[in-house]
Amino acid sequence: MRGLWVLGIGVALLGGCRGEDGAEQAPAPAAAVGSIDGEPIARAEFVDALVAAQGDAFFDRFVERRLIERAAAKAGVEVTEDEVDAAVEAQRKEMVQSRFAGNEAAFAAQLERYGLTPATWKRSRRAEARTRLLAERTVRAQAGGDRLEALFELRYGPGGVDRKVSHLLISTHVATSRFYTREQFDAEREKVRAEAKAEAERLRKQLAEGADLATLAEAHSDDWSKRRGASLGVGWAGRFGRAFDDAVARLAVGAVSPVIESRKGFHIARVDGVQKGARYSGAYILASARATSPDDPRDEAARRAAAKEKAVALRARLEGGADFAQVAKAESDDPVTAPRGGDLGTFAPGRLGPEVDAVLETLPLNTVSQPLDVGDGYVLVRLDNREFLPGEDRKLVSHILIGTTYPKVKARRLAEGLEDRARAKAEQLLAEAQKPGADFGALAQEHSEDELSRRAGGRLGRYRPGALGPEADAALALMKVGDVRLVASPKGIHLVRLDAEVKTDLEAVRAELAAELADKPVRDADIEAFVEKLRAEARIERSL
Repeated sequence: MRGLWVLGIGVALLGGCRGEDGAEQAPAPAAAVGSIDGEPIARAEFVDALVAAQGDAFFDRFVERRLIERAAAKAGVEVTEDEVDAAVEAQRKEMVQSRFAGNEAAFAAQLERYGLTPATWKRSRRAEARTRLLAERTVRAQAGGDRLEALFELRYGPGGVDRKVSHLLISTHVATSRFYTREQFDAEREKVRAEAKAEAERLRKQLAEGADLATLAEAHSDDWSKRRGASLGVGWAGRFGRAFDDAVARLAVGAVSPVIESRKGFHIARVDGVQKGARYSGAYILASARATSPDDPRDEAARRAAAKEKAVALRARLEGGADFAQVAKAESDDPVTAPRGGDLGTFAPGRLGPEVDAVLETLPLNTVSQPLDVGDGYVLVRLDNREFLPGEDRKLVSHILIGTTYPKVKARRLAEGLEDRARAKAEQLLAEAQKPGADFGALAQEHSEDELSRRAGGRLGRYRPGALGPEADAALALMKVGDVRLVASPKGIHLVRLDAEVKTDLEAVRAELAAELADKPVRDADIEAFVEKLRAEARIERSL
């Protein structure tokens, strides 16, 4: 409930004040809130300053209080001054105990630092406490509303329909599919190895005949690098073991390795070039091609075109004499470097990606590069200093991997037609489940690929809408107890069985639920929902 209006300051209205000589001064005029050396502080001036400083925040708190007061009056809810006092005192005791280990003197000393006394602190909390009590009692008094309906759905299901559901999943995800098991893999390890080696030799022959390595990798490689043109960059050393590292170390630039066996499978590697060891210093500007928000209407092509156009325009400004640091501060989309004028400090190759590294090796100092494509945008780089370090030169490597580990072989075995196989298996099981006397639980325990429910015979217990996706929700709404249907979801193909359905009429249990709510503590979430509903129903206009 927006912190229940916890105020950061306490305000005490003074009836008079004393001058420098300690003599009692006359009270300020009615139109004033106080005085300084006898000079009145006009109420209008004070209010204007207060509104300018805190008006927006206080307006929201004030509106919430007014809405609750109106709702309480309509419901016939009241609180007494003694009840407000008791609530404030309980809050004070809790604060002293939790924040000051029960030390009243420490609490008073803390208040004094803010110009408050325990008495003025209590006065500052009364409005908050009163509003909280009114809100709690009004929520209870309106037990026939949203709070009761929420308890009804929690107890008896959405709309009073409580469904018990079981399901059996045939997964369309490689990782969870049981169409190729580890036992199958173990039984054919030598066959897997022979097939992988033969495939690697076949691909190497195609490379020797002029095929494009990146294209072959995209179609056949089992390594993530195929998504970036098969490139490992300089990060290949130690990834696949000594045999791979030793083979690459012997290759000249442009050379393709023989087939190399590693712990992960069979590789064909190529050295694409050498990244020179270096230390650079300079600055850059990023024109991002990422979506600016989840609602950004532009597709990737449009965002990239806009980013490139921005980078071209910024380079023209820099070529025209604009200050690089000022342009970076105002225009760069990198939140880390923009505040410091795009300054990168001293950095090594790899900081801005391989696309930029190749340019940095030859970019003239103190000039601005052309817009460079870095995947998620375009950058302009200014290089202030460059030092080559030959001892840190690194080979740039691309490769193709034909994997021989279980996950890679499983992915390869199931790459084609997994969804069709899953549907065919599910339809076969559906026919078995619909036979008279069929044991759905036994079928689920034997065949389901949802491990959480499989051990319970597929039982999900009380069904929550959305648990199996909207397709299952739609099917269940049309099913009778005992029905089994086939339902597709992003997880795979489900056999869904409606085990039981109990319908409860709200009016039949309204009195029981209302009595339960009357004794149930009102949570902050209940009050927040209540206030949001009041706001939605009111027409609120701000004129500050």
